[in-house]
Amino acid sequence: MQTENAYQPRHRTHRKQWYRWGIISFFLALIITFGVILLIFADRANQEQSNPYPEAVQTDGQGTLYPLIVNGDISTQHDVLVDNEEFFVPYELFLEHIDDTVSYDEASETFIFTANNEVVTLQSMYLTNELKDEQVTLNFPVRNIDGQSYIPFSPFEQVYPVEFKYYDESQIVELNTFNTPKMKAEVSIPADHQEDELPTTFIRTEPTYQAPYVTDIQHGTPVEMLEERENWYQVKSNEGWIGYIPKDEVTINGAEVEEWTKPERTYAPWNPIAGKINLTWEHVVSRNPDTDNIEPMNGVNVVSPTWFHLKDGTGGLKNLADKQYVSWAHGNGYQVWGLVTNDFNPDMTHELLSSYENRKNMINQLIYYSELYNLDGINVDFENVYLKDKENLVQFMRELTPYLHEMGLVVSIDVTIKSDSEMWSLFLDREKLAGIVDYMMVMTYDEHWGSSPVAGSVASLPWVERGLQGVLEEVPNEKLVLGVPFYTRIWAEEETADGSTNVSSRAFSMNGVNDWIEENNVQLTVDQSSGQYYGEYYDDEEQIRYRVWLEDEYSMAQRIELVHKYDLAGVASWRRGFEETQIWDVIQKGLEQRLNEQ
Repeated sequence: MQTENAYQPRHRTHRKQWYRWGIISFFLALIITFGVILLIFADRANQEQSNPYPEAVQTDGQGTLYPLIVNGDISTQHDVLVDNEEFFVPYELFLEHIDDTVSYDEASETFIFTANNEVVTLQSMYLTNELKDEQVTLNFPVRNIDGQSYIPFSPFEQVYPVEFKYYDESQIVELNTFNTPKMKAEVSIPADHQEDELPTTFIRTEPTYQAPYVTDIQHGTPVEMLEERENWYQVKSNEGWIGYIPKDEVTINGAEVEEWTKPERTYAPWNPIAGKINLTWEHVVSRNPDTDNIEPMNGVNVVSPTWFHLKDGTGGLKNLADKQYVSWAHGNGYQVWGLVTNDFNPDMTHELLSSYENRKNMINQLIYYSELYNLDGINVDFENVYLKDKENLVQFMRELTPYLHEMGLVVSIDVTIKSDSEMWSLFLDREKLAGIVDYMMVMTYDEHWGSSPVAGSVASLPWVERGLQGVLEEVPNEKLVLGVPFYTRIWAEEETADGSTNVSSRAFSMNGVNDWIEENNVQLTVDQSSGQYYGEYYDDEEQIRYRVWLEDEYSMAQRIELVHKYDLAGVASWRRGFEETQIWDVIQKGLEQRLNEQ
């Protein structure tokens, strides 16, 4: 009994050991199975695609708000407005990432910053020294959306070493900083795989295989490496996607620096096509035109948009300039002469012109705007000015012109023909002004203005020629540019009960008046006294007689003849958008034909 009792415990001990090993093996098998299941589910997660970016938001006619990437991260505080290829950035973003010294007054929509050699360096050292360390108030067109002010960035492209990049595929905007190292890399095939086994890899939202992927990417594709996290790299693709790729699928190529230097302007001597200036004014009221909708303007070599408007007597300017418009114009071979106007306000104009400090304030702004927007010239259009400011206007042009000439810009001024009107003609000292500026545009319109008591032509040919002759008594012909109208007035004459005639008019574009003529079956005849086609018809129902002196190809051809007859510097048309397309060919051929005959 003792022997059996001694043996039995040893037998039970072996059985217990095998039992324990069995349990351990079971759990090991269970763990392996569970791991395989996890891998299967992880593999399924690999197939889920997720867009990590917020959706772009369409605004009410002001553009689209896009999410913003800053330093590899999605900004939770800022977005960027994009409209017509222009970036508009929130003021807070400007302070946080571009320049925290800039002050912005939302009420007046103006920037205020101190100019210095490190922030704003003008092309000319002379100008830089003159304006250095002065506080200059600049105004830019601002978009306001839901109480947020968005500021156009294009004027600052030549000032700060940053840029905004839009990615069409990912629908996102990136704030890119120059002069900082960026780690370049490319997607590569893992060492334990063949290319046909794994032709692409996934960029994932998080550094784990279980995270959904943002996009797939071909091997050999360049990416930018942003940061390292354990066995993963955060990268940015060329399409703007940001996410994570396993380290063994990324080859680092080294750091590169995108250098930024202040763009230098090159100034070429003004050499008009065909030897004559062919300028057209662009009327900008609140927003610039969509340049995609502007038809070709054959022969035009200068566009002059009405961008800068006097807004107070101290010389403050409302600014409507658009960098994209300048790029479009230069791309089509047009010079850009920004127009500055006094908004026909004689009181503000007097306060401006009678003070050296106020004149200097406006001049400083025009210098900065000319540089920021890469302008080729400035066109001054001051009208409705007190006679007492005659000498002050001359002094203003004396002070402005040397600065603009130092920058290589063309300086021009608009004048009327001679008349006895103090505030529209007599305030202009044409002879002195001609000695200062490069060109003088003589606006040979309106002979019969909108509220004229009698109906008549906007600019009959004899009236234009007489006015031109009067200006030529004081202005050299090589500086004088003939201003021509693209609009026509349709006059309505209505007899009143007392036998008098009530006269009114409406201005029409060339296409508009052609439609009116066709709708009313108006017969046209050549009016020798005006040098234009004339038409009229009587409306029996309204008992109103309508009259029109037409601005068209016929009248324009005769105006171009005056340019050659007096050997003027060229022609300037008011305004683009009022023309019929073929009028550009009439002007171009008229200018070139006479030159070819010489």
